[in-house]
Amino acid sequence: MMRKVFMILILSIIPLVGICQPRSNGTDKYKVISQSQVITNPIGWCYSTYDEKWCGCYGICIGEYRRNSKTPRRLTASDIAGYGDDGIYSLHITKVKADDNYFYLLYHIYWDGEWDYPAIQVGWNYYKSCTVWVMTDDEYHKLTNPQVGINTILLYDYTLTSRYLTQSGKDHLKSGINNIIADAIKSNLPNKPNSSLEYKLYVKLEEDNKTIRFQLPTYKMLWSEAEKMNKENEARKQSDKWFFYTPISEYNCVNFSDTYFEISKLQFDKLIIK
Repeated sequence: MMRKVFMILILSIIPLVGICQPRSNGTDKYKVISQSQVITNPIGWCYSTYDEKWCGCYGICIGEYRRNSKTPRRLTASDIAGYGDDGIYSLHITKVKADDNYFYLLYHIYWDGEWDYPAIQVGWNYYKSCTVWVMTDDEYHKLTNPQVGINTILLYDYTLTSRYLTQSGKDHLKSGINNIIADAIKSNLPNKPNSSLEYKLYVKLEEDNKTIRFQLPTYKMLWSEAEKMNKENEARKQSDKWFFYTPISEYNCVNFSDTYFEISKLQFDKLIIK
């Protein structure tokens, strides 16, 4: 009888022990090593086919001519927020280490916003959001040592958060980075062929070696590459009547001839971690 009572007491205590155990958050899978300087408000250039003029704006590419073909416009944060992650407030890179592997995190911070009442567009609120792109050591060095012409930097994955400056936003971003790095290590990313990476950052060094033009990270291909593929497919179609293809549209490509962000090479070099 006493043994039975003793066992009942033990079983009743076990759940209480589990309940009373201290809460603990997951540990970071990476350690921050260093950080680059910050690039802010690069000039966005976009060619207006309607006005047949170039349009310059700080922090965003907008094809609206407002006597800004030579002197770029400065828009308010509230206005730029309407374009979301197409804009750039700032860019910087953080170097991190995880399991003896080095990764580089490209922070793209931008103005974002939302309406309190979207249906009638009343109560506009704007705030800073952030997208973080993860790249390997090799791709980072391609980014910071561009050759004359268009350089293609391959990116592994990204995570993002709205309301970047809040604690919940920062925690969400950190959780996303942890998950990406854990997956990158599991998939042996540092030793994988670069062709396995889908996202791209295009950086063009002009022949004067003083000017950088670039596009925000994208999954899209260059229009010059698409044009070449379209011509090859068209030639094949002429000799193979059963061959069918859908031409790649310029709309679905990146084209440096009509849209890009521009910055001096001296300013771009701020992304180099010393």
